[in-house]
Amino acid sequence: MRRATIPPAAVAALLAFLLAHRGEAAGPPCGTLAQLRSRLAGAPDDAARTTAEAEFSACAARHGTPLLSDGSAPGRVRALFAFRSPAEKVFLAGDMSGWSTSAQPLERLTGTDLHVLEMDVPDGARLDYKLVVSGTEWTLDPWNPKTMTGGYGPNSELRTPAYVPPAGVEPGPGTVKGAWEELKVESRAMGGARSAFVWSSAPAGATGPYPVLYLLDGTDYRDFAKAHVVVGNLVGAGRLPPVVLVLVPPVDRRAEYDDDRSAPGGRGTDRPQRREATAIAPTHAAFTRFLVDELVPAVEARWPVRRDAAGRGVMGASLGGFAALSITARRPGTFGRCGAQSTGGGDGGGFEALLADLGRLPAGSLRVHLDAGTFEALFHGFDLLSLTRHLRAELSRRQVVQYREVPEGHSWGSWRARLADALTFFWGDESRAQPLSARPLAAPPSGAARFAGEPVSLDVKDAELGDVVRRLTEGRGLSVVAPPSFRGTVTASLRDVPWDQALDLVLAGNGWAFLREGTVIRVVRRDDPGR
Repeated sequence: MRRATIPPAAVAALLAFLLAHRGEAAGPPCGTLAQLRSRLAGAPDDAARTTAEAEFSACAARHGTPLLSDGSAPGRVRALFAFRSPAEKVFLAGDMSGWSTSAQPLERLTGTDLHVLEMDVPDGARLDYKLVVSGTEWTLDPWNPKTMTGGYGPNSELRTPAYVPPAGVEPGPGTVKGAWEELKVESRAMGGARSAFVWSSAPAGATGPYPVLYLLDGTDYRDFAKAHVVVGNLVGAGRLPPVVLVLVPPVDRRAEYDDDRSAPGGRGTDRPQRREATAIAPTHAAFTRFLVDELVPAVEARWPVRRDAAGRGVMGASLGGFAALSITARRPGTFGRCGAQSTGGGDGGGFEALLADLGRLPAGSLRVHLDAGTFEALFHGFDLLSLTRHLRAELSRRQVVQYREVPEGHSWGSWRARLADALTFFWGDESRAQPLSARPLAAPPSGAARFAGEPVSLDVKDAELGDVVRRLTEGRGLSVVAPPSFRGTVTASLRDVPWDQALDLVLAGNGWAFLREGTVIRVVRRDDPGR
C-alpha cells in the first residue's frame, strides 16, 4: 500500500501559518475589545457606527456574555462584559468586586450605548454578579443565560472553561427520595413556637440509629443547595449511611446567629436580611438553648437518630457558619461534627472569643469542615478568606479539619458544591451500625428540655468541686446536702448553659449526680441505684 503524500507547497503553507501565529492567544468569539474600538473609531458616519454596534451586540447575545478568551498568563481567562443601555453609568457588582456598587465601572464606548469591561480571572472560577445601572437599578446580564439563585433571587453566573459543575445536586437514578415532616417546638428559650423541617433518608420502619445533621438557615440549604438531593444521591450510591437532616430556619438571623459578646452596633458580614416581627428580641444565647436543649431532644424523641456527639452534626454558611462553630464550642459534647462555610460574624472580639472557646474543646473530639472562596478576600469590606484560613490553622492544632478553598465567592453555588465533601468527611467512613459512645441528652417524650434553669457561664481550672457547687446554687433559695465523702476538682468552660445542667456536668465529671427535692439539692453517687 502506498503512503499518501502531502504536497511540499501545502507543508510550507502550514509551517508559515504556525510560525505566524505561535504564542497568540485565542481571540474572543466576537473579536477583541481593541478591535471593537478600532472599528467604531474608524466608522465614517453614525450609520456605520450603529451597524458596528448592532453587529457586536448580536454576536454577544448569540454567544452569551461575558465573552471568554485566553487570559494574560497560563491558567487565566479573560472575560469581556458587555451591556447595551442608554444609561450614563453602569457598574459590575459581584464576587469579583466584593459586591461593591462602584468599584468596577463599565466604560461606555464613545458614540454608542455599549458599556464594556475586561478582566482576568483564574480558569476554574465560578462567580455571581449583577449589573447596576445608574447606581440604583440591579439587573441580570441580559446576554447571559446562566444564573445562580440565592436569598436575594437569581444572579448572573460567570463560569470559566475549567469549572466543573457539581454532579450530585440533581436527582440521579439511585437517589433516595426520603420523607419530609414539619416539627413544631414550643420554645421557652425563644418565647414561642418554632418550626423545623426534618428529612429522613432512612427506609420506612428502620430502627437506626442514624447520623443527624442540623442545618442552620435550613430552608435555604433545601431551596438553594438542595441538601436533601445531595444526601439522597450519596446514600443511594452507598457513600453514606442513611442520614436525617433537620432544617432550622431563623426568624431574625442576625440576633440569633451573631455572638452576644460582639460590640454593640457591629455590622457582621452578611448583606441585610429580611426580618419578621417577633414577640421577643432573641439572642444568640437563646438560640443556642433552643437548638441544644429543646430541638435536639425533640428530634431524638421522634426519629431513630444517634445520640452521641459523633453522630450529631451542625452546619451553616456565612453568619450561620459562625453560629455553628459557636454553638459547638459553647455546648461541648453535643456536636462532634461541625461545618462552617464562608464563616463570617463575630464583630467586636467575638471571633477571638470563639477561637478561645474552640481551643478548650478536648483534643480530637471534633471533625470540622471549612470551605471558602478565594474571591471572599473582599466581601462588603471583610476578608472572609483570611478569617477562614486563620480558623483552619487554629483548629488544626487540636481537631480533625477538612479544608476546601476554591476560586469562587460568597454564594450558594459554591456552598452546595462542597456539601458532599462535608457529609462524607463527617460520616462516610463509619459503619451503618455505630454504637453509642456518649450519654444522650435526656428529655421526656414531649421533647421538653430536662434542664430549664437560668443560663450561666463558668470558667474554672482545678477549682474545688464544693466551691463550684456553691457558686452555681447560691442566691437561688436552695439548700445543698452532700455526704461526708463529697469532694473533687473541676476544670470547665461553659457558655450560657442552664445552671442546673452546669451543676449536672461538673458533678458528673467527678462521679456525682444530684436530686432535687423541692428547695433541697441532694448530692449522690452517680452509680447509686437508689438515686
